Amino acid sequence: MKKRPKVLILAPAETADGGIKNYYQVLKNYFSIPVYYQYRGAREWPYRGSSFSEGIRLLKDYISYFINVILKHIQIVHINTSLGRESILRDLVYAIYAKILGKECIVFFRGWSDSAEQLMKNKYKWLLKLYLKNTDALITLSQKSQEILKSLGYKKNIYLETTLVDDNLLHSFNINKKLHKRSDVITILFLARIEKEKGIFEIIDACESLIQSGYIIKLLIAGKGRAEKVVLSRVKNKNYIKILGYVTGEVKTKAYIDSDIYVLPSYTEGMPTSVLEAMAFGLPVIVTPVGGLQDIIKEGLNGYFVPIANSIALSETIIGLINDKDLMYNMSLYNYSEAQKYYASNVVKRIENIYKKVLE
Repeated sequence: MKKRPKVLILAPAETADGGIKNYYQVLKNYFSIPVYYQYRGAREWPYRGSSFSEGIRLLKDYISYFINVILKHIQIVHINTSLGRESILRDLVYAIYAKILGKECIVFFRGWSDSAEQLMKNKYKWLLKLYLKNTDALITLSQKSQEILKSLGYKKNIYLETTLVDDNLLHSFNINKKLHKRSDVITILFLARIEKEKGIFEIIDACESLIQSGYIIKLLIAGKGRAEKVVLSRVKNKNYIKILGYVTGEVKTKAYIDSDIYVLPSYTEGMPTSVLEAMAFGLPVIVTPVGGLQDIIKEGLNGYFVPIANSIALSETIIGLINDKDLMYNMSLYNYSEAQKYYASNVVKRIENIYKKVLE
């Protein structure tokens, strides 16, 4: 790079939960340029404090940001936004301040749902356009959202990006050893926040149906969230279900290595990191056709789509995979190879290239 830009990324705090926080904590280790993090948002997301405490926290976030942009001689502000009125109102302040100071402003749309899209395009289109007017480039996770942003009259560059897989997560992984594993038990993995919207109850119902049909399976549930207590009561005395809790490092690696199929029947998504991680570990994936998943899952080649909130379709799709070992083998090989472009070491090069183009 002729110019090494100083970048300030507005990211969730280390104490927050979710894929966006994990994305930037991983990416931090791979940047080759000066990048600073400004934490903002609920510090224990998805849990929030009182309206008063959150208001004070937001004011402190703004003040820290105003100071950091000047004192650190920032050239590019990189904002992460969900498509929604509250998120855009909050982040509009960051974008306007960047433009007042003559800084480049990049917005990465991380959360995108059909309901939010309709609301923003109809009732709050003026707000979305005002936000976009104060940006110099956009990044999004799906071709669909890219086209929608273009349809709003956005003339600057819109880059299509992905989430990532931490290279270090796979340091002890051997695909050949996994492919030649011999076991009569099919292990299904759900690794995500324990929330209704992630489809946790659909996977529990689907696995119960599989057991009743005589299939020998095990379900691993990894994560934490607001539905934990309900899930624990639902799976009590079900010996084929194991609750792992929140997993990281070697424990997370083992969960992927020990599993045969990854399932995430979410109601809405951007591009979940866990799906890319599952692919990197050679797992066929079963997901719903939401967000950026429609761009990376090729039906019948590396996974399958199932309808939202449909445990019957989910169980039938799992049965189809279990009964076709050759298909599972081919999907595993394809995903292991395909996922390498999602490694953090490759993603960071693309992100830094976007910074370079925006600065030029």
